[in-house]
Amino acid sequence: MSRQLHSFSDIRNASLNSFAIRPSSINDPLVATVGEDGKIVIVRIEDSIRDHVIEKADSSSIKAILWPRSNEIIIANGCGQLRLFDPRESKLTTICYDPNNVRIPINCLTFHPSKVYKVASGNNKGGVTIWDTRKLSEPEKHAQPHKSRVWDLFYHPYYQELLFSCSEDGTIGAINFADSVPIRKIGFRSNELPINSLDYHPHSKLLIGGGDNENLLYTLI
Repeated sequence: MSRQLHSFSDIRNASLNSFAIRPSSINDPLVATVGEDGKIVIVRIEDSIRDHVIEKADSSSIKAILWPRSNEIIIANGCGQLRLFDPRESKLTTICYDPNNVRIPINCLTFHPSKVYKVASGNNKGGVTIWDTRKLSEPEKHAQPHKSRVWDLFYHPYYQELLFSCSEDGTIGAINFADSVPIRKIGFRSNELPINSLDYHPHSKLLIGGGDNENLLYTLI
């Protein structure tokens, strides 16, 4: 299945930057996609039919999306904002930003495994921020695990206040937000290139990263 979902005035294709599946959509799953054109496109995955489009979700490129609850979509943009939408009404409900990182692009989002209202974001300056979507007047916590762009985030499935991050600077961060935010920075002697994605196998305690060096990088943690 292949279908053009994002474009600029139907003339030039726009990149699809991120997507999220609606929670609890069992029989006919919906997928929300975001891209360079600032739109949110919601698609019925089985027949690739557009359910609806939020045309002007953002005036800049949308970098990441979460769909933690059926009535809430969260997007992150290139201006350092989080925007919350109710997809049932295609309605923008909240705009928030980090006053310490104004207009610093946010590249990635993830939500806490058991507390979906706690959202983590990674930005272009190597910072990681925790937000509580129930009270978005200001971010809840900050950490600075990297020197450059954060590309991916992943919560530990059991120690759920432990968050992993990976970066353009070739390192992985392990951040414990339950303990005064100490950070363990993991580097790899054979790698100085960006690490773009990561995952964790809890039984073997194996943390795996992949990036521009074309190999998997792994460490026990």
